[in-house]
Amino acid sequence: MKPQNKSPWRKDRRAETRRRISDVAVIKSAITGVSVAEVTEISPTGVRVRAPYPFPIGTEVEIVREDQPMLGSVRSCTRVRANQFHVGIGNLKQACGESSQRPDLWVQFDRLTDVLR
Repeated sequence: MKPQNKSPWRKDRRAETRRRISDVAVIKSAITGVSVAEVTEISPTGVRVRAPYPFPIGTEVEIVREDQPMLGSVRSCTRVRANQFHVGIGNLKQACGESSQRPDLWVQFDRLTDVLR
């Protein structure tokens, strides 16, 4: 009988389900600038993107996908390859006006998956 791996870091602790996707997006930050990234997963509380460089934890970012700007903060950043990083972004808000530069136009998502379909 093989021993079972009971490692706590292998267990998925998320309360919400994730949906795997592959969409191109633009990700902007005051610290790292502007870049093209790939959105690889979405959930009701966040997204995961594949970016060409790292983002510091806590950095406020704007993600523009299908002309839908969203604002969030970096929760995790993991190096996958030399120029590839998986960036977890949470606390998402959606712009409800033309300008994503005005913070008063941001509203909290009720369910991210409903908005991004």
